[in-house]
Amino acid sequence: MKIRLGVAVYFFIFVPSHFCYAQKEDKATVKKLLPPARCMQEMASGPCKGRFQRWYFNQTTCQCDMFYFGGCWGNNNNFVTEQECASICVTDKTCPGSKIVDNSNHDGSLVTSSCKYLNMANSACRTPVNYGTCRESHPRYFYNPQTCMCQMFTWGGCSKGDNHFETKDDCQMSCEHADCDMEIHVGPRNCTDHYMIRYGVVQGTIGPVRNRDTLSCQAFIYSGCSMTPYRGNNFKTVQECRDKCL
Repeated sequence: MKIRLGVAVYFFIFVPSHFCYAQKEDKATVKKLLPPARCMQEMASGPCKGRFQRWYFNQTTCQCDMFYFGGCWGNNNNFVTEQECASICVTDKTCPGSKIVDNSNHDGSLVTSSCKYLNMANSACRTPVNYGTCRESHPRYFYNPQTCMCQMFTWGGCSKGDNHFETKDDCQMSCEHADCDMEIHVGPRNCTDHYMIRYGVVQGTIGPVRNRDTLSCQAFIYSGCSMTPYRGNNFKTVQECRDKCL
């Protein structure tokens, strides 16, 4: 089916049916962007004790990574070779000459631009841990953006980074809402086959102060790829978003 459009480019999101449509310029073809279902499954090594080298599609990095399969159960995101995984799951299709309009409707469809920290003081929470250059042993805490939690580490003394707290309470007060204070993270805006529904927290009123009473978790379309090892304000379920941020 062909639809004539003007010069502007639009991005349509249909949340109830989990479909994502991309529209390019004049005389563009409407294309349904759905990921291959097997590629979107979590990596599963299975409960058995075997050690078989396999490959799976990592939807965080948009590439195929190696893992060890136990030999039973598991799922379909399991390929014998990296080439097989890449041929099915990895795509480099882009949208040459087209643009996607940034929009924020707060009606279950959100598209935002690059991910920026709303509270720049929290940027320290995502810096690498500095274990120190000396051989002392001091318990300290750092914020782990992979787990969204503050964790203890042993600091050797003599030098330290910004992601360094003397107590767990100090770390939690500074960092554990850092993801909630970021803009919605949609990932790179390429026409890939990996779009999916995700949820993020938004504030209903404009202003620099985080007002808990005006926060809500809204659905948006995530591109399926991330340029960073963390995804920030990007949660798999609305309940996870609420538990973390509200």
